[in-house]
Amino acid sequence: MTALAAHTAWPAWPPAPRPYVPPSEVGAFVQLLVASPLIDQAFLDSWFSALDPAYRHTLEDLPSVLARLQAAFARFNTDAPLDGGAIPLVVALESLITLQASSGIVDGAKQLLTRVALSAPGQVPEVPAAFQELRLAGAGLFADRDGLRDKLIRMSRDDGPPAVIVNGARDVGKTHTRNLVAHVAQKTLAFRFAWVEIEQEQAASYTADWLIEELVRSAVPAADGIPARRAPVQRWLGDLVTWAVKQLATLGADRPVWIVIDGLRHPGLPREVSAVVERFAALVATPAGALPIRLVLIECDPVDILRTGCMAEQESVGHLTLHDAERFLQNVLEPAAFPARWSRVQAMLAATTAPTTLDVSAAMRSALQ
Repeated sequence: MTALAAHTAWPAWPPAPRPYVPPSEVGAFVQLLVASPLIDQAFLDSWFSALDPAYRHTLEDLPSVLARLQAAFARFNTDAPLDGGAIPLVVALESLITLQASSGIVDGAKQLLTRVALSAPGQVPEVPAAFQELRLAGAGLFADRDGLRDKLIRMSRDDGPPAVIVNGARDVGKTHTRNLVAHVAQKTLAFRFAWVEIEQEQAASYTADWLIEELVRSAVPAADGIPARRAPVQRWLGDLVTWAVKQLATLGADRPVWIVIDGLRHPGLPREVSAVVERFAALVATPAGALPIRLVLIECDPVDILRTGCMAEQESVGHLTLHDAERFLQNVLEPAAFPARWSRVQAMLAATTAPTTLDVSAAMRSALQ
């Protein structure tokens, strides 16, 4: 035996599975999930339904959310060949992390998502089925809105225009559209997701670069180098859109990026803000680059978007109704449980002459507790 052979440590084959989450961080991730009131036994049932039955049954009889999550990480925190459970766990983490302000947590989740996508894709649901789901991972319930769901499904198939505009009265639930798009992006990995919401109290002081920076950093937290303002303003707006596309393209051009922008009709919003969104619409209308982009615009004047040449479907949403609540509960409850739960909803809304989405949503959540 030569000296080289005697002292060279050859790597084992096959290589040992590596964890998606470092073992030292598993406890913190599990505690993060357990702390969220949105993550309950029903949500775990939904996430783990993607697993092979041989694995799923080991997670069904445990007494608590904590115990089930700990068992899931113990079994599925490596890229072993049959690790189909990674996808539900990533959905759980990323859904919660989208609600967090910590860039460190967001970065960790994205690294986790990358590892899973490369080594253990699991059983990923089809996009149309995910858009039809009634429980959104990490974001509660999503009832009714059949017309909106259909338009988003068509856009995902390229069977319709590359933009959807969602309008409606105040507090009908338009903003919840973002949660539906995020849910499908996270659960299917069919497209990437970037978003920005303009708050009403911010509107008067909002700027085009503020919108672009928040939008890009929702998907690329470390993005920097945003172009400085220059004259004429139209050239600067073009700079901003070019920079945004370049940053989003760093994620890869293998999937479209769906961009959700909410709040473009707030009174006092400077013209430059809607103008930069119109630049995006013009880009979508004449796709010349390698990165496919789709737009979902909430509270937006369709005339200015259509004027750019960007074709868009429009959806007007109204308040949820008692009928919507009844249909929703029939779909998510066991038949034996429905009558008592439905009676609870009717009792809660009996004194309300004209229930709003907020009223109906609160009643449905109560019925599911």
